Amino acid sequence: MIYSEREYKLLLEENRKLKKENEIKDQENKLLKKQNKQQAEVIHDLDKNNYRGQCETLKLENKELKKKTQDVRRKIRAIENQSRKKQQ
Repeated sequence: MIYSEREYKLLLEENRKLKKENEIKDQENKLLKKQNKQQAEVIHDLDKNNYRGQCETLKLENKELKKKTQDVRRKIRAIENQSRKKQQ
């Protein structure tokens, strides 16, 4: 194939644009791979140390403690009410 000088310049320009786009895509890929690696490390750390399980256990414990706190508050109110009635 024989290209004219004009066609040759257009092809060179297109080639430069494609190279720039390719460089940008490569940089994006590197960033995404780095982010994926960081996320994988975090997930691995979570799994390794069983933080998810610990978190669920703590949530359940917290829920139970809140119930106990409410029960104690009710009992205190009941005692306060009884003492008020006795005073009257």
